[in-house]
Amino acid sequence: MIKNTYTARFAVLLLLPSFACVTPGPPVPAPPAVADGLNLKPNSADQRAATDLLVKLIQADTSNPPGNEGLAVTVLSEFFKAHGIKTRVLTPDGLEDRPILVAELRAPRRFKKPMILLGHTDVVPANPKAWKNGLGPFVGREQDGYIWGRGALDMKGMLAVQAMSMVLIKRHFEKSKTHKLERDVFMVATPDEEDAGLGAQYVADNMEKLFGDRAEYVINEGGIGLRDLITQGQNIWAVSVAERGNVWIEVSVKGETGHGSQPWDGFAVQKLIDGIARLRRSPFPVHLNRATREMLRRTAPAAGFPRGFMMARAWLVKGSLTSKRSTNASVRNTCVETGLRAGGPRPNVIPPKASATFDCRILPERDPEQLVEAVRHKLGIDEVEIKVISKRPGTQSEWTSQLFGAFERHLPADGRDVVAPVVSPGSTDSAWFRLKDVPYVYGIAPFMISQADLATMHGVNERIAVSELHAGVARLTRIVADIAGALRPQFKD
Repeated sequence: MIKNTYTARFAVLLLLPSFACVTPGPPVPAPPAVADGLNLKPNSADQRAATDLLVKLIQADTSNPPGNEGLAVTVLSEFFKAHGIKTRVLTPDGLEDRPILVAELRAPRRFKKPMILLGHTDVVPANPKAWKNGLGPFVGREQDGYIWGRGALDMKGMLAVQAMSMVLIKRHFEKSKTHKLERDVFMVATPDEEDAGLGAQYVADNMEKLFGDRAEYVINEGGIGLRDLITQGQNIWAVSVAERGNVWIEVSVKGETGHGSQPWDGFAVQKLIDGIARLRRSPFPVHLNRATREMLRRTAPAAGFPRGFMMARAWLVKGSLTSKRSTNASVRNTCVETGLRAGGPRPNVIPPKASATFDCRILPERDPEQLVEAVRHKLGIDEVEIKVISKRPGTQSEWTSQLFGAFERHLPADGRDVVAPVVSPGSTDSAWFRLKDVPYVYGIAPFMISQADLATMHGVNERIAVSELHAGVARLTRIVADIAGALRPQFKD
């Protein structure tokens, strides 16, 4: 008994270093508390204006394809004109019928680089017959405390919030005797995000021409507030600071042709199917990005012991991260077949060629060329031809900025809310700006929603709570005020 006691104590002593506090993450600088000196809360008329704007934006059917984004640009232009905010409509080559809108608030004397509120006006298509309870994707109905329609979450709801925030910033800073803008703020609404991102790519390529300088901060979609994401009762503001890139490839295999009544081993279709099966059985290795580790560290305390202990030490939860589609896609490269092509002139002819397209996604700091070679190895097909259709690397911003500090100040409702950096499994227009060396590009829609509401994005009965739309206006306005505003010299301590 004594021996066993000493053994147990010795084991505890060995484990003590593991139970020590996890190394804190990198410090996030606090922003100037500019918003605290202003009453930026939207009044009832502001809330009604934001609701009406979103309804009109939803009613503008900008399904891509074909886009017709000019319908939404007209709605936004009329809104800004009514509130005295200057706008420009851009129609660059290749986008003549798909305009870009730029609304601007200029600082009287600019001391800092611009800030961009970025959004897209196109939406994914919707089948009206699939929508329930008499709701239609482009009706824009306000019902049961929600606004319903395609784009309510992705991302016309955020466009409405950004536009209303511009109005409130203008109102409180333009004639203020105590506060001023010290950086220009631009709201940019682009077309084609749901396809090739041509609008945002043009803007990113021409920042100096359009804004007079390269932006320092961009706030876009890509993250959102989610209830019960990891731990029941915990709200997480998942700020996308990184995104996987995409590598789209076409794989072609050749073989003998012949009569379908006399099959043999090794014809093209069989080789391709067997290769795809080998690829599916051999997933890419898990890589815990810096942002993923920080997210786990920040969310671990609410999980309690022992789960929180394991979350804080991210290497212990690789299995749980890969058990869900969303988190699995954030911790490894993936490659999935999205198209198959083969077939002879008749059903009884074995074709001499078969091909497949793959949507491969690659984490930041990973090499696209190495991914292609890994796919070749995993397929295990002799004499396979791989053609890269398009590629864009993963991108990442550090979260050690005053803007991330402003998120920490103004997004949480109480002490249980956690603001955490995350890696987005998909890609957005943010990538174009990171690739042009904008230092801080973040994706966060300022709405706290449920998993059920999230599931309607790109799906049936897409919706956003009216209360969250209004709360989102207040949150974003305070964030912008902290980053773009300043006290006038005579009112500083």
